[in-house]
Amino acid sequence: MTGYIVDEVMVIDPKLEIEITADDDDEISISHELDDSGSILKIDVLCSSFTPGKLNLSGQSVISDWLFKFVIEVFSHMLRPKDTQKTLDSMIGEDRAIERSVSFGSSFIGQKNIMGDDYLNEVKTFLADEQYRVYELLRSEPWDKDFPKEDKDLPVLGDYKPGAGETPERLLNEESRSHRDMKVQNLIKPRLWGRTVWSGTGYAIHPDGTPEITLAFEDEHAAKAIFSDLKNELGSEDKRNRLRVSMIRNIKKEFPAHYRVVIGENVDLEANQVTQMISRLNTMEPNNKQSVEIFLEAFERMGRYEISFGYIQDGQMMAPTGDRVSIRKHQINVMDEWEIGPNHPEISAVRKTDDPIIPEGVQDPPVYKVFNLKFDQ
Repeated sequence: MTGYIVDEVMVIDPKLEIEITADDDDEISISHELDDSGSILKIDVLCSSFTPGKLNLSGQSVISDWLFKFVIEVFSHMLRPKDTQKTLDSMIGEDRAIERSVSFGSSFIGQKNIMGDDYLNEVKTFLADEQYRVYELLRSEPWDKDFPKEDKDLPVLGDYKPGAGETPERLLNEESRSHRDMKVQNLIKPRLWGRTVWSGTGYAIHPDGTPEITLAFEDEHAAKAIFSDLKNELGSEDKRNRLRVSMIRNIKKEFPAHYRVVIGENVDLEANQVTQMISRLNTMEPNNKQSVEIFLEAFERMGRYEISFGYIQDGQMMAPTGDRVSIRKHQINVMDEWEIGPNHPEISAVRKTDDPIIPEGVQDPPVYKVFNLKFDQ
């Protein structure tokens, strides 16, 4: 699924895998089980064979009832409307989305007309032929998960500047967009991040001088799932800079050392008119800037850093048990909050309670427009 739906509905899980298993039961039946434990949302559908001649009105009613439940469950896991009641009233009531869903009866009759009366048995006979051996997948994870993901023909991401001025009218007209105009980024998966709380950020320097950012979570197993998924996507080294790591400094006049860490995704902004991006935020409230400055000095010197995770136990950050999961990076975005404007990727990091430090002599800083846009201040 790639798209931003009108009526202010946001996609939070852009990929869904569906596996369908059919049995030889004469009675029309269909059910499904949803598995959200892994990095990809999966649904297993178990159903009867749906022979066209047996698909009477009673069978079509069984399918219709199941389809209603299926659509609602998929919607609740993959989409987040700004106003749930309004959206459901519009989809189910005004737009009659369920009624206009796939007509199973018509599609099965269409298959019969094109493929013949006995196409299902013919396919089964072909698959049951002993000379066609099935090679089942034995491994449980990608074979190249520990190798850098190299895209030789693709540029390094993140080298772009925010636009100036008002948003073009053509980008604000949701009804005029097609699917090819829109894209949903899926590196940061809310379903995985939502299983725990990112409660802190720590720093370390390795013996060879390489600095490390450690994200501290409350649940070790959930944190390991997050970073295992990131490593599967990026490899052991994020050469394209797909993972966007940012530090927002000077967010409060009263506490100059406070800052915010943002984990998001860099995108190719020229490929689509509208791109939906998801970020996760962590506000740090240290008494001084020493740890951050030491990390940044080491990064400036080495030109690289590692990003990994730990977990909180009894108020202390602990190293994860088992194999350590980390990703090497070569870019980090460091900025003062006053520099963030309405078209900046880090606009999501600006909070209503912030009181950013504005340098002397700076008139009408960009962040003031963000406060007006987001909070009507």
